[in-house]
Amino acid sequence: MLAAFAEAGQALGRADYIEAAESNADFLHRTMRRDSGRLFRTWKAGSDAKYNAYLEDYAYLADGLLALYEATFERRWVDWARELAELMLGHFRDTKNGGFFDTSDDHEQLIHRPKDLQDNAVPSGNAMAASVLVRLSLLTGNGDYWQVAEQSTSTMNKFMAQYPSGFGQWLNVAKFMLSEPREIALMGNGDAIAPLLKVIRGGYRPFQVVAAGEEGSLPLLENRPQIDGKSSPFSWGRLEPATGMDCLTGTRTDGVLYECRREGKHVDGPDLGAVSRRGLDRQ
Repeated sequence: MLAAFAEAGQALGRADYIEAAESNADFLHRTMRRDSGRLFRTWKAGSDAKYNAYLEDYAYLADGLLALYEATFERRWVDWARELAELMLGHFRDTKNGGFFDTSDDHEQLIHRPKDLQDNAVPSGNAMAASVLVRLSLLTGNGDYWQVAEQSTSTMNKFMAQYPSGFGQWLNVAKFMLSEPREIALMGNGDAIAPLLKVIRGGYRPFQVVAAGEEGSLPLLENRPQIDGKSSPFSWGRLEPATGMDCLTGTRTDGVLYECRREGKHVDGPDLGAVSRRGLDRQ
């Protein structure tokens, strides 16, 4: 629900959908989160939340929080998603074989500690955890997140190839990592970045992360000053070699912001700032 309302609010321009997502996230933080950051599994009206949460609870919530961040650009949602990622790594990770267990290391003792890898009607906790980690890596600059996700996904190669219908979310993660995902940083807030957001959200672009705000308010926004006092977009391809500035002053509303040419051509259009494209080596 959280991710669905946040993403629908972005795509359809529905502020009420985004407000519903924020209300849901606030409720979860207030009701389902312990002081330590650990999550509860269940809640019902008239009763306190209880039981240890499972891997899927952490991964799905973090996924929704990242979607909510890209809808609101409020840093608190990224910070919470990062907290959840650290808890997954600290309490669920299978350091021997890669990936994550479904139960935490302090869960009640079971005959066998489960580790579900197959995507069924809903994606597995492991696949969602990998998806969250790769996106968090791009937003926060933490290369360890990317490496953990890459290790988990690489162990699934044979299964994805032989039984693709049973590992759909794993294929999504693999495609995201192999696609040279875009890292887009918008310097500015509110109405100042609205024209840029219209371009970025104007088509189906699943292989990107977007951050917006004041310089330094998030690692992806560090050392990205506004240019001539204007809201300025910066865009990178993670796996490209460093080439410096190669698309200057301008974009059109047909998606050129997203597709700046590597050759460094000038793009005609309204002056909305400058776009730089640099390679980021997070290994």
